[in-house]
Amino acid sequence: MTSAAVAATLVVGTAAAGDDIAERYGIVIEVTEEGADPNGSESIMSVVEELAGDDTLLKFLPGQYYVDQQVCHVGFNNFEMVGHDAELVGELPRLRR
Repeated sequence: MTSAAVAATLVVGTAAAGDDIAERYGIVIEVTEEGADPNGSESIMSVVEELAGDDTLLKFLPGQYYVDQQVCHVGFNNFEMVGHDAELVGELPRLRR
């Protein structure tokens, strides 16, 4: 199976200067405290899958976070992943059309 390299930066496009985004969520989790590797060595997907939920903000500290599958969370109310200077890196299978 062929794969495509992925590199994406987690950013917040809606937060104004001085706006504390965390105040908009009932649950705020810093993912490295829950086992996510900020060095890009191990996949973060099991951590993200476990932590994702309604009224939840997942915060990523600066670093590189390895993903080995697509990040797609739908059906949640008020869920967001945010990281300033955080980068998603890895190899993903190409989508079949």
